[in-house]
Parts: sequence; structure tokens; C-alpha cells
Amino acid sequence: MPIDQTEPPEVDTPPIGIPTGNLVQSVCRNAAAQLAGRNLISLFRLIAASTIARTFGKEMFGQYSLVIVMLAIAEWLLDFGTSDVFVREICRTPERGARLLRIMTALKLLQMAVASSSFVLLVLLLRYPSETVKASLYAGVSLLFFGGVLIYHTVFKATLTIEREVTAELISVFAMIALLRVASSYRVSLAVIFACHMASRATFFSLCYWFGKARFQLSLKGVTWPDVRWGFHSSAAIGSIGLMVTVYESIDVLLLSKLGSLADVAYYAGAQRFIAPIVVALAAIGGTLYPLAATYWPGARSDFDQSCQRAMDTVFVLAGMAVCLILAGSDFLMRLLGPDLAGGAAILRVLAIVLFAKATSNTLGPVLYVVQAQNQALRLVAVALVFKTALVVALAPAFGYIGVAFAAVITDTATMVATLYLIRKYSGFHVRWAIPLKVGVIALIAAGTARLLLPGNGPHAAVAAVAIFLPLSFLSGSVRLSEVLPLLKWRAP
Repeated sequence: MPIDQTEPPEVDTPPIGIPTGNLVQSVCRNAAAQLAGRNLISLFRLIAASTIARTFGKEMFGQYSLVIVMLAIAEWLLDFGTSDVFVREICRTPERGARLLRIMTALKLLQMAVASSSFVLLVLLLRYPSETVKASLYAGVSLLFFGGVLIYHTVFKATLTIEREVTAELISVFAMIALLRVASSYRVSLAVIFACHMASRATFFSLCYWFGKARFQLSLKGVTWPDVRWGFHSSAAIGSIGLMVTVYESIDVLLLSKLGSLADVAYYAGAQRFIAPIVVALAAIGGTLYPLAATYWPGARSDFDQSCQRAMDTVFVLAGMAVCLILAGSDFLMRLLGPDLAGGAAILRVLAIVLFAKATSNTLGPVLYVVQAQNQALRLVAVALVFKTALVVALAPAFGYIGVAFAAVITDTATMVATLYLIRKYSGFHVRWAIPLKVGVIALIAAGTARLLLPGNGPHAAVAAVAIFLPLSFLSGSVRLSEVLPLLKWRAP
């Protein structure tokens, strides 16, 4: 049932949506909070992972990483695209914001049961050791708290106040580190580590509720089953795409756990610990672009195209800086995570190349939802998942975890090309490649020069690579002082 056929919106509830006062300030604050906050969160998550690897050993870190990968699949089942859909609807009809959020709350209650049970079932079906099964019980409880976080994530994203969520998550990661430090005094089990994870998620939800309760109080008032069905059907296409994307991102570790050893999983997951946070941080650009693209499409095409191009230029510059740092400092970074994981430096260098492809797909991919091309995106992800699975199965037995890394690079590059084709076909937007191509060349030159001049396992090469990259970016015209943050020039239609 369409949402406009349900009960009328309350007239005494303030609209929830993009602020109309100073859009430029809101966008800049939103983007800056995500870029700076997500990087801080990533840094402290890395500290937490390093604590586990250094204190409990490579095998325990491999088990921990495996459960985290399966938990990511369950967390998407808990989201299933509802965040994007409800943000879109709230931005289009702010006066219905409170009612839409109540419908989303009802959906989350159902999804909590589905996600938690599916997670435990996946662990049992894959026949992992009893220690892993026990740890999954604590991890499953953490999903209940994450469901509450997703409701307020929608509030913060729709109102361009995502800095509140970032603050809440940062504090929750501090809590995780503190608990792990206490646990590191003992030779604890995997289950205790995930009990710490559960407590961290509880902290995350509590703070999100505190920061967001002025805009929305959890309630089911007036929600009917037709409303819930509408919410599910509206999110089904995006949810299916996202589920396949999550499985796509997880299939490397899941297959490696069956085709290799826990040590192989630890090496590969250790390298991903550096790549995944950067991908999340770069996705901040796409996260800011999405509500703006939904607002501009289809009435303000020039603003829509301009926003997409500026997002591409910005995300490539940021990805280029990360790529040159990782290529030059891969040995140091893996040793930083844990001496036992130093052997994964080669995997990290291979996976670094993926950042350019992922930056493009994660920035422009969500725009396909705005232009109503969800079904085409769903088919693309399905083909990519099958292709990647086949490549991993073919390459892993002969080349080990390096083969898995090359399978990821090949598939992500092909997915990027297909995403650009779909964006051009359904929105008419053409990417101008001058800046992205220059940034890619500069990143490789900076990394190669730094490794050649400063060999070794220290951080010097990584620092030098960034020091070379930044001035070359300005000299080449890839970055201009007037547009260090292109988001600053986005304006309301």
C-alpha cells in the first residue's frame, strides 16, 4: 500500500528532513564529520583488532575476523535497504517523517528476529568449532542493539546531522578498546571478546537514542500491517542488492576459511582491516551525495550532474592519497597490526588497487537507487558475486590468499565499469576523467618513488609517499585551493 494511503501525517510534529536554513553549512558539517569521524573510528577499530592479534595470537584473530564477516551479513539483513529508502522518502516528504520512522521501527523489530536467527543458523551450517558457535551467541545479541542504531542512523542521515552518530560510534569504540584491555590481562576465550563487542553495541545504541530522541521517540503509534508491508516492498530491491553486495564483500574470507587455514584468514582479514575502513570513509562522499541527488533528481539536472562530478573528483583524490600510503607502507602497516601478520603485506598491496574501483562504485552506485535503476543494479551485483566466487575457487588452490586478492581486484574493476555504464544509461551523467586519471598516475608515482628511496619496514616510505602526492596533486591541477572540499560549493536548487 502506498504510504499516502495510510493515516494522514500529524500536524503537530515538526518536519524531519534536510534543513532549509543553511544547506551549505549542513552539508559541509555532515561531510567533514563523516570524513574525520569515520577515519578516527577506523583508527580505533584498528587498535582493537591489533589488541586481539597481539594478545591472543594469529589463530584467534582469524576466528574473530571470520565471525565479524558473518556478522556483517546479518547486519545487512537487519538493514536490508530500509535506511536508504526511508531517507529518500523523508527527504521528499519531510512532513511525514515521524510516521515513516514509526513504520521503520516496526520493520526493525521483525528484522531483529530474522537477522539474529539467520546469523546463528549460518554459523551452524558452516560447521565451525564450538568456540565459534558460543561466540556467535553474544554476537547475535549485539544485532538487537544495532537495529536500534539503524533507526537513528536514518534520522541523522535525513537531517544531515550524521556527526551525532559518528560521535556515538566513536565513544562505543573507546568502550570496546577499554574492555579488550581489561580482557587482555587474561587468556580469555573468543566468546569473551564478543561479549565486549556486544557491550560496545549497547553503548552505541544508547548514545544514538540520547542524541536523537529530540527528533524522534521510539514508537509504533498508528502503524498497521499494510504500512509494514509497504516498507518491506519498498526496500526489497535495494535490500536484495545490498545483501548480495555484503555477501560479495564477505565471500573472500568465507571461502578462504574452507579452502585454507585460519592463518590464511588472519593474513587476508588483516589486510582488509586497512582497506575496509578506507572504503567506509570514502563512502562518506556517497553518503552525502545520496540525499542531495534524491533532492535534485530529476528537476535540477545541472545541480545533479555537478554534484556527481564533484563527488567523483573528491573521492578519487582521497582514494589516491590512501593508495600511495598503503603501497609505500604496506610492510610497516601489517607489522603494526601484529608481528605475526607481517606476511600479509603483499596482500595489502594488491588490495590497495581496489580502492579506486570501490571509490567509484560506492560513490555513484547509490545514485542508481535515485534514478529508479534498482533492478539493473541487482542483476549487476548478482553477476559480480557469481564471477568473484568462481575466480576465488579457481585461483585460491593454486595461488593461496594472493589468488583471492587478485580475484577481488579483477571483479571490482569489472563492477566499476558496469556501474559507470548504468549511471550513464539511466541518468545521462558522463564522468569527466581528467582529474581521476591524473590522481591515479600521481598515486603510483608517489608510492614507487617513496619505496625506491626509502626501503625498509618503517613508516618513512608511507609518510614520504603522501608528502610527494600532495604537492603533485596541486601542481597538476587535480586539487585547487578553492576546492579542497568540493562539497563546499554544493548549493540548494
